[in-house]
Formats: sequence, C-alpha cells, structure tokens
Amino acid sequence: MRYVGQSYEIETPLPVDAADPIAASIAEFHRRYRDLHGHGSLTEAIEFVNLRCVASCQPPAPLPGVVWAGTGLPPRGMRPVSFDSRQGYRDVAVYQRGDLGAGSRIEGPAIIEQGDTTTVIHPGQSCIGAASGSLVICWERRP
Repeated sequence: MRYVGQSYEIETPLPVDAADPIAASIAEFHRRYRDLHGHGSLTEAIEFVNLRCVASCQPPAPLPGVVWAGTGLPPRGMRPVSFDSRQGYRDVAVYQRGDLGAGSRIEGPAIIEQGDTTTVIHPGQSCIGAASGSLVICWERRP
C-alpha cells in the first residue's frame, strides 16, 4: 500500500479474519508508515498497489499397492541427441511415458515424452517406474 502519488510501497497484511479487513489493513498501513517515517496522514488517500495471495495444500499420498499401469518398454523411435558438444550427436531411444509401468527400467541415454513434459535420461543414468507413477532417475556411475 502507499499514499496516492508516492512511488514507494509498504508491505501491509490484509487480515482476512478481521470484521472489516480493508479498514484493518488501512489502520495497519498508517501504523507502519508512522513507525518508518515518524509521521503520517489519516486524511491522505491510500491505494493498494499489489495484492498477493499465498496458498498451500498437502497432496494426497499415493495409496499403497496402487500399480501404475503400463504396457512395456518398446521405444517408439530414435532421435539424434547431443549430451556433449565434443562428442556430437548420437541416436537415442524415445519412449512414451504411458508405456512405462511400475518396475520398468530404462538405461540412459534415453528420452521419455508425454503431453506436458519431456524427461531426459543422461548417459550413466537409469530410470525406474515407481508404483506411485513417478519416474525415479538414478546415477549408475558418475560421468
């Protein structure tokens, strides 16, 4: 919040549990302004510059014993990929995420595609499909 016409703001909470959250926020702005500058005005117009909201939630834990369905490990194709500019391009197997079931294992280098992301398995890494549906990437050896 700030006084209209000023170019700097004072972060002021908006207490949603107050009877009148706006009035409580304005009163807190006046208090903070006086604390910072030693003076303030109860008649000057105040404006909200930014309103921020922070929210969080705990996602449900995967149910034990739920198996991520998948049909197997055949790659859907190959793609030239460069992991190191000195070594140039090499053909890498491309998998579809939906084809990987729980316990499926892919040795890198590989590419795993799905509609919203692409997962790259680097040389020296392996990827295991977890029962929860997650992909777990591990280093077999450090490059």
